[in-house]
Amino acid sequence: MKILVLSALPPVSPDQAGSPRLYCLSQQLSKKHSLHLVTFRSEDPTIALGKFKDVYSSIEELPSKPLSTFWHRQKHRVFLASDFETRFRFPTYFNSICAQVSRIIERTSPDVILLHGINFIQYLSHDLEIPVVTDAVDSMSLLFSRLAQAARSVHRRVALWIESKAMMKLERRAANLSFCIVVASDTDRQWFTSFCPKVSTYVVSNGVDLSFFEKTTSSTEKNRRIRFTGVMDYSPNIDAAEWFANSIFPSIRERMPDAEFWVVGKNPAPEVVALSSMRNISVTGTVPDIKHYLQSS
Repeated sequence: MKILVLSALPPVSPDQAGSPRLYCLSQQLSKKHSLHLVTFRSEDPTIALGKFKDVYSSIEELPSKPLSTFWHRQKHRVFLASDFETRFRFPTYFNSICAQVSRIIERTSPDVILLHGINFIQYLSHDLEIPVVTDAVDSMSLLFSRLAQAARSVHRRVALWIESKAMMKLERRAANLSFCIVVASDTDRQWFTSFCPKVSTYVVSNGVDLSFFEKTTSSTEKNRRIRFTGVMDYSPNIDAAEWFANSIFPSIRERMPDAEFWVVGKNPAPEVVALSSMRNISVTGTVPDIKHYLQSS
């Protein structure tokens, strides 16, 4: 079977900071099927798509979106579009990407389209006849709904509520276009089925390849390093790192003064970077290989 994989974000392998879900899923599918990847060009120097040639039969990069100006953002807000939509902010770019994606689909003639995340749904034609499986991973409308409830200011609460509704509109479009929806947890499945009851929604939870991270050499070194890994501009990760650093780690250091807390992951938000000013807490930012940090924990 020929599967066309469409993902707004390039895949990352387990040794990189970020979610390896797409890579691991593709790796398993490639054992029996021919996979063709289409993604957007990344400015991240740690992303090297060439390393995935054993997984994907072909890899095609689309141009990344232009830089946004003040007036672009105002036009975008008038239409209450979600943050990653380009239709109103960059109409010429949007139409160009839609045309490129249509040509790629026509050229590759896939049996199935695997859509990773809902970001890419905006570029697909509504009358597409090829079966689409959308791996939404998480429900973004649920995430922003929760963030809105937790927001401290009225302005931020309203902004997050609007984003939640915009995300729900895209998720409905994904449900209408897809043969089925895949999510990572039953909570997300229940949320999806509450407003998209007609589409089949399945749970495929995230897993970990323990053999990949297994220590290759035995060490008698004793350390008290606690590692937190992830993309560190992602709101739940920011909240978790701050909560652990402020609410849990002080109690640990009372019993173990030499304990260390390391936050390892790309794009640390300012509030995460600020944690490095606290005693025995380190924030690394992007690292070339995360395996070393996990094995030395």
